[in-house]
Amino acid sequence: MRAGFICICPPKAVVLGADRHLHRDECTQQLHAELDKTEEADVQAAARSAYAVLPGGGVRAINPGPELSLSQTDTCFAILKGHLTNRPALIARVGADAGADASDAELLRLMYLKYGVDLLGRLEGQFAFCLYDAKQARVLAARDPSGSHGLVEGRTAAGSLLICCGTFLPDGAHDVTKIHPGWWAESP
Repeated sequence: MRAGFICICPPKAVVLGADRHLHRDECTQQLHAELDKTEEADVQAAARSAYAVLPGGGVRAINPGPELSLSQTDTCFAILKGHLTNRPALIARVGADAGADASDAELLRLMYLKYGVDLLGRLEGQFAFCLYDAKQARVLAARDPSGSHGLVEGRTAAGSLLICCGTFLPDGAHDVTKIHPGWWAESP
């Protein structure tokens, strides 16, 4: 089965908590519902999906494996389809935080934590990725210049930001545009 991912970030909202203070609405139920809505029957039946959900954003990895990796901490997740060809150089840059067995998504996440968006010029390979930083409510998505892996951005039927790799668009997706090879997209 094909591998791909869907990342969804609902519009930011605040709610009045039981403590009578305003809090960011995590939209957890909405996230799971939107992540599970897909147009393709084979994705709906996929036995292998992995999820990462943080306040304000979530991702579904469809058929994760050697070419699709997911890495998550309590404040950030990264998902990458493809391969980074300069792994030894990246491991040296992030130091002891990454071992030789670190996934490409883990290397991506660690590079982001160290370099922020400046990590983009340091990546080599054939890939498409999405990274979500819950602390800054930032989404960063990019694909390499070869364009070997497709990547689109758009909106879900509920108005959430959508980043998708593969043909796994949620039902009702609209305003979908291609992220061109070598380009990146960022939400503040």
